[in-house]
Amino acid sequence: MAKISLFYKKEDKTISAAAKKLIGEIKKAFGIPVEVETISSKDNIVISVGGDGTLLRSAKIAASQDLPILGIHLGGLGFLNEVELKERIPAIKKALDGKFKVDSRMMIEGHVIRKGKTIGKVVALNDIVIGKSDIARTVTLDVNYKKHRINTYRSDGLIVSTPTGSTAHNLSAGGPLLTPDTTNIVITPICPIKTGHKPIVLETEEVEIIIKKTPGKKQAILTADGQQKIYIETEDKIVIEKSKLTAKFMRLKPYDFFAICREKMWWG
Repeated sequence: MAKISLFYKKEDKTISAAAKKLIGEIKKAFGIPVEVETISSKDNIVISVGGDGTLLRSAKIAASQDLPILGIHLGGLGFLNEVELKERIPAIKKALDGKFKVDSRMMIEGHVIRKGKTIGKVVALNDIVIGKSDIARTVTLDVNYKKHRINTYRSDGLIVSTPTGSTAHNLSAGGPLLTPDTTNIVITPICPIKTGHKPIVLETEEVEIIIKKTPGKKQAILTADGQQKIYIETEDKIVIEKSKLTAKFMRLKPYDFFAICREKMWWG
């Protein structure tokens, strides 16, 4: 028997109240059990209630089970969510009936290597960001691609973005939009000292980043989707590559990327 796996931000009182109400509605409308923050079976229907942050987090968990996820928007921008809260019951019925298409998105993973040993790994649907810590100084990073040196960047940090993440931090930092059906990555420096250092679009081959200098005696920070973080030091090496995992979103209606951009990004 199918179950609903429901993910939401418990710390948010508004979202938590809406999610608890939804659990009761699901049991009444469909007579099926609801699990919270867990996926016990590959037959489950996975649902996220909230904003993009919750959807990013839960989509990665669903991807580990090769399951699609339905995003119900409540709070925040909701760029990735499929439906609004008021549409929840008809949307869940379509999901249970299998009346949806799957929108697959590539993910990336980063490995932090220190003195020849891997000390940490992160997986991202949006981006991996290497940045300074809490001190107002720059970080210096050597970036290599396919064993060729791209450049040395002295900046506030560096964003390595997927097509999905190209609409987020990357875009705010001056990087380009990529359509979500592509499999490229974007390397975007954050406030580089040399203004000629511009974003670069690459194929999804291995990118190697070496930490040449961190601010003073402080560590720098690597983050994935703004959620996972690893503190990094001078001479650490970071290898970023395409992940074997694929995020999958349920689409209940025709997906129009540029229409969403016009609406959510106030293009006019």
